[in-house]
Amino acid sequence: VSVVLHTQVSYDGKYLASGGMDRRVHVWDARSREHLVAFPGHKDLVSCLAFRDSTHQLFSASFDRTIKSWSLDDMMYTDTLYGHQGEVLGVDCDHRERPISVSRDHTCRMWKIQDETHLVFRGRGSLDCCCLAGPGTWLSGGDDGTLSLWGMMKKKPIHLRRDAHCISAGEAGGQPEDSKGAAGGGG
Repeated sequence: VSVVLHTQVSYDGKYLASGGMDRRVHVWDARSREHLVAFPGHKDLVSCLAFRDSTHQLFSASFDRTIKSWSLDDMMYTDTLYGHQGEVLGVDCDHRERPISVSRDHTCRMWKIQDETHLVFRGRGSLDCCCLAGPGTWLSGGDDGTLSLWGMMKKKPIHLRRDAHCISAGEAGGQPEDSKGAAGGGG
């Protein structure tokens, strides 16, 4: 029995994708519950999955330090994204073909697939998860308890919240930090 580490459902509810310790991306027909395919290709566990919004393009992140792209319309592998120097722990993608990823190498990366390039954004410590927050902005969470807000125009976080999960209900209005580490002003 292999451990499932992540699942993702396509925008239209047609496909369910799962990934885990077996290093494969499994695709299921979400309506009939039929297993359609198990894509091989990763050399280590599959840590995260993300569908590109409003498409059946799937991205899989792995401890093998790569992100792979799959077309579920054609049921085939399409590309591998190289660049991370540590295990890739998170990936997300909106409607544009510009996924973001985070890694234990302390970086966020925005991949420009059509240009075959990517932008590197440096964080503090291992970056463990990410999600898009709007056009050109995203969030990451790290192993040091920091939540970071990122933007395309700055290589460091726009905003940091250290010890984000150590805040009690009474401290919810605590002082955020700016990207230089100083307490944020509130007037």
